Amino acid sequence: MSFSAGSVATTPKNSTYTNPILPGWHSDPSCTFVPEEDNTFFCTTSSFLTFPGIPVYASKDLIHWKLVSNVVTRPEQVPEIANSTSQTQQDGLWASTIRYRKGKFYLLTSYVSMVPTFKANGLLFTTTDIYSDNAWSDPIRFHIGDIDPDIFWDDDGIAYVSYAGISQQTIDLETGATGPATKIWAGSGGRTREGPHIYKKDGWYYLCIGEGGTELDHRQTIARSRNVTGPFEGYSGNPILTNANTTEYFQTVGHADLFHDSNGKWWGIALATRSGPAWRVYPMGRETVLFPVTWKEGEWPILEPVRGEMSGWKLPQPRNKKIPGDGAHTYFTYSVDVSFTPTTEGEEAGVTIFLTQYQHIDLGIVMLPFAGKLVPHIRFQTTLLDDLNTQATQNVTVPETVVKTVPSSSKEVRARLQIQAVDDTHYILSATAPGFDDFKFSQKAEVVLQWRIWFNAGLY
Repeated sequence: MSFSAGSVATTPKNSTYTNPILPGWHSDPSCTFVPEEDNTFFCTTSSFLTFPGIPVYASKDLIHWKLVSNVVTRPEQVPEIANSTSQTQQDGLWASTIRYRKGKFYLLTSYVSMVPTFKANGLLFTTTDIYSDNAWSDPIRFHIGDIDPDIFWDDDGIAYVSYAGISQQTIDLETGATGPATKIWAGSGGRTREGPHIYKKDGWYYLCIGEGGTELDHRQTIARSRNVTGPFEGYSGNPILTNANTTEYFQTVGHADLFHDSNGKWWGIALATRSGPAWRVYPMGRETVLFPVTWKEGEWPILEPVRGEMSGWKLPQPRNKKIPGDGAHTYFTYSVDVSFTPTTEGEEAGVTIFLTQYQHIDLGIVMLPFAGKLVPHIRFQTTLLDDLNTQATQNVTVPETVVKTVPSSSKEVRARLQIQAVDDTHYILSATAPGFDDFKFSQKAEVVLQWRIWFNAGLY
């Protein structure tokens, strides 16, 4: 896959926008620009164990995005998802790469299992209709030595897969057969070298990777070579993108992918957390941010630092502004009218402030015993566990569970359940039902929403 040469340094930067462009748990992004699809940008992010899996978003202007398909919508595509016994949500589909070539979209990803030992299996999906869930193929499985597979076609048509490490191998896209893997770059000295992408520009092969782990030391580095297989020479100015050792609100910036628009202007996307350097409470998880890139002919790319308010190249004209909001913001008021007819003990419907299976705050209607029979109740409950069977032992106070019966003259229960975010750690949960006084809780959720161990959830 080659990109045309050209300097973008003389074009004035004259647009402003606000990060993140994909708010709320959109980690490990990969994007590509496809002129053949009416000059549309397509992005994908990690989905871990969620189903349907591997979302694909489309945009004409890089700011307004719409979910247009999911790659995994049939259980038989990846039966491991349904069969997973992961308690921490770490298993699943990690860090895909999406590319387009000769009328077909290719998406490479890895299914990761953590128990009994770490293992990654490569999966290749294809489609000629990216707007249809059903058009995505069953996967071609291929051997991979680690996570985060990238795909790159050289000028002779040979396809190469690079992955964390950083290693590279050829791949037959019809059969999944791979050639021997070779190490192509040791990185710039940071740990956890991952998320590689290869681009060809001005006769150079550029290898861009993430280093430092998806934590406060996260950073993006780059190397280049005259040959796709190396040797790759690292840039003396590395890292080319990081917010490490700063007081910026956006932290953990890395795992980037670069692409150009219809005017030849370059852009990049990466993951980030709105956590500040404290990196304790960031209920939106890892999100997708956008930044402009200056890439002069024959030189190294210059990536603009990630901030909340950004300026960059002139954005394409918006074409899909009517897309509704996705409810993925830190400050919000969410309510839902529930009509529920429970019949068995423990049956429940409600709302949740959810971080992991270990950490969540719930308000719902649940069927419980009362005076010798089963009746509906409103229940407020906080879960904070060391594992799925053990209450947290750290020195924290977990709010008591509160349960109240709901007056109802029929089997159907109607209630309005609401969550209001007062700030990033404080929520008010309330329930209102006919003939029932307001049921309201003001919950300081900081301790529940802190990430307590590294990478302890798929929603990360």
